[in-house]
Amino acid sequence: MLIADRYEPTGASACGGMGEVHKCVDRHLGRDVMLKKMRQGKNVARLIDEQKALVKLRSKHVVQLLDIIVVDGNFGSKDVCLALEHIDGRDLQEGSWEPNEDFIKALWQVASGLADIHEAGIIHRDIKPNNMRVDGEGVIKILDFGLAREAGKDDKTRSIIGTVGYMAPELWGEKTISFSSAVDAYAFGVMALALLNRTLPKEFSQSPPAPVPSSFVTSHIPEFSREISCVIQDCLSHDVAHRPSLAQVRDILARYILKDRHRARMVMGSTVYEINSGKRDVNLKSPIGNLHVHYDGFSFSVRSASGEVWINNGTPKEGMKMPPACVITFGGSQRRNRHFLTFDVSNPEVMA
Repeated sequence: MLIADRYEPTGASACGGMGEVHKCVDRHLGRDVMLKKMRQGKNVARLIDEQKALVKLRSKHVVQLLDIIVVDGNFGSKDVCLALEHIDGRDLQEGSWEPNEDFIKALWQVASGLADIHEAGIIHRDIKPNNMRVDGEGVIKILDFGLAREAGKDDKTRSIIGTVGYMAPELWGEKTISFSSAVDAYAFGVMALALLNRTLPKEFSQSPPAPVPSSFVTSHIPEFSREISCVIQDCLSHDVAHRPSLAQVRDILARYILKDRHRARMVMGSTVYEINSGKRDVNLKSPIGNLHVHYDGFSFSVRSASGEVWINNGTPKEGMKMPPACVITFGGSQRRNRHFLTFDVSNPEVMA
């Protein structure tokens, strides 16, 4: 039997808090999909409207919503079904990671997916490890948008709903509650700690959660850089305005993943100077000017400059960040024998 004249169930199914999930074959495109029948807690039109924003969302780290269909339910009712990308893999597990580079990359993948979700104007509201799945290529995808709301349109609730331990403190109010994407930032911070093979603080298990000490992440995970510890600590803030955006979290994590992986080349005629983690400094000296460029693992900057030296026709200052592509000039316009060097940075990308 085909559902909506297209989807053929294969027999594999499961039930969850937000509905039933059935593995199906899309007979039109010849691919596996997951068909999720949503539990009816609201009218069909509103439920469809809430899911439409997800159809437009395209992210490597978010399960793709392929189709929304309405089928006949029991007693003359209508059921909303979501056709979702099928991901063959395993869910993230609490307490299964060590604080190493692989873990930072995993957090970066989740932060990247959440940043894409928030950019699309969606609040997930149920971020936790078993709503993250690792596919066969090691790519982490965010699942289960059963509690998702559109920011600015449907970002209020009168019910306490979510997963205890991951729910932000502002979601525990007794009256109508307004919330924002900051609830996902809080859950991300909790998840970052829950995934590690470390004991979680008792504050997270309280209802509502109590604040953790301001230095908790630094002391709990001394292996992390200070900047990473601080941004995770900020995610856990009870002050909503103090929590970072997931785009900020993503960029900080990427900064450390890519540390010492940049390269810069300075070319003058047939002479090439390269700056990288193995050779962090180039000191160019001439009778008319000197320029010292340094690489600190994150960026290239001017360590010192003197004499007739210009970068893109501007005067270099100590500590100035080098542009990713520029021309360095030795000698003023009054000189016949001026020297020109090109400076180019090769910027690596995080590979999930």
